[in-house]
Amino acid sequence: MSADSPPLPLPCARFARCDLMTTDPEGSRAFYEAVVGWSFPERSSGGFTYPGIDAGGVGIGGLMAMDAAAGLPAHWMPYIAVADIDAALARVAGLGGEVCQPAVELPGLGRFSIITDPAGAWVTLMTFEQTPTQYESSDAGRYGWFELVSQDVDAVGAFYAALLDWDAARGVMPGIGDYTTFTKGEEPLAGMLPAPMPETRSHWLGYVKVEDIDARVALAKTLGAEVLHGPATTPGLGRMATIRDPQGAVVGLWGI
Repeated sequence: MSADSPPLPLPCARFARCDLMTTDPEGSRAFYEAVVGWSFPERSSGGFTYPGIDAGGVGIGGLMAMDAAAGLPAHWMPYIAVADIDAALARVAGLGGEVCQPAVELPGLGRFSIITDPAGAWVTLMTFEQTPTQYESSDAGRYGWFELVSQDVDAVGAFYAALLDWDAARGVMPGIGDYTTFTKGEEPLAGMLPAPMPETRSHWLGYVKVEDIDARVALAKTLGAEVLHGPATTPGLGRMATIRDPQGAVVGLWGI
């Protein structure tokens, strides 16, 4: 897509989908079907077939098999929509980030690239050919929030502000402490907090909306997940929890 192409129906610089990278696709499917209620219909693009991730019949991401020999932990990969992937990538290095994978075309979907921010957190930028799914829904199973845990909140806040034209307002959140809220206009998009330990890898964390969060977390634990935090009440937000699924990917749950 060139700079003079018409704008996407979805306003850009918003989270558009989230993929699960896992070395055990069948185990991951069974876990999230039970805990979150997702379904995994087969989808294809450019001859490549993969399980989609659907919440109430709405596609919100995909499940991608990952080779265990690569030595990478299972993880979630959020996608941020941009109007012009090439223009965005041309700015990444100058702002302190790194382009890990040049832009790749997915026929019928668009072009994407994986980058890291100045503190090393992975995220995917993508120019979509069609309007991607948004998470602006109160329904269970949909994403309600994305949060960045970072080893350098100052540099990373400036990076996303410059790259995506986000506003980064740093302050104190009750019950959490140092917290940066990313907004676009008046719309809150994501948050950022300092990594709790020097060895904590910078990473994006998505929060999935669930009903009866206490029961969901208890079920996740019986299915082999590790509870990292909560469920606990965050003032003004409700009950939230963070778990590591049996395959090793960390995900947030947000009670509704």
